[in-house]
Amino acid sequence: MPQPPSLLFIETNFLMSMATGRDADASRLLAQPPAGVGLVIPQVCVMEALSVLNQDRRQRNQFKDQLEFQIGQLRRDTTSTNARALVAHLQQAKFAHDDLIEEVGIRLFYGIRLTGQNATLISVTGQILDDSRANPLIEDPTDNLILYCILSHARLHPANPKVFLSGNSNDFGGESVQHALRTAGVNKSFRAAKQFLEWFTSQVSRDDLLRG
Repeated sequence: MPQPPSLLFIETNFLMSMATGRDADASRLLAQPPAGVGLVIPQVCVMEALSVLNQDRRQRNQFKDQLEFQIGQLRRDTTSTNARALVAHLQQAKFAHDDLIEEVGIRLFYGIRLTGQNATLISVTGQILDDSRANPLIEDPTDNLILYCILSHARLHPANPKVFLSGNSNDFGGESVQHALRTAGVNKSFRAAKQFLEWFTSQVSRDDLLRG
């Protein structure tokens, strides 16, 4: 009897790590999950990622405002060649900054499109809302809701091997959270796509040897 596919739960941090280039293998994993792996993500993560993108843009634009202020100050120095050179460098930095903001947005929307194509989306139900309020395991309410979406879906699929991928160890790495995941059958957690891919490849190789 064939083994049911492994479920890999991901969350907002995965999408943002892909968008900001913090996880070089996230795009490959999302675009082409390995055979035998089903990606699963709460729907709320898409909304949260868009909110984080807007927050990131605001923070980056504050940096841009500082660049423009410094450029204006340096232009007041009409005699220094160093000041003129620094103005040129800061202007180039401002252009690169604008290109980077655009690039992050493009990568996030690409990741969201791939999510819609290749991942199962977990809807928020009334029961999930009640459970997340009754026994919060994460201080941040959105991440707590994400956790309960994952726990609910995991319990509905007891036969599937289940693992979790998140670089957000502050919220999802705590012992109470990890215990809840293990209780729901999510027996292993990873912090990066490469770490998961290496582990999954080793599991497939081991199974092939056992069958051989």
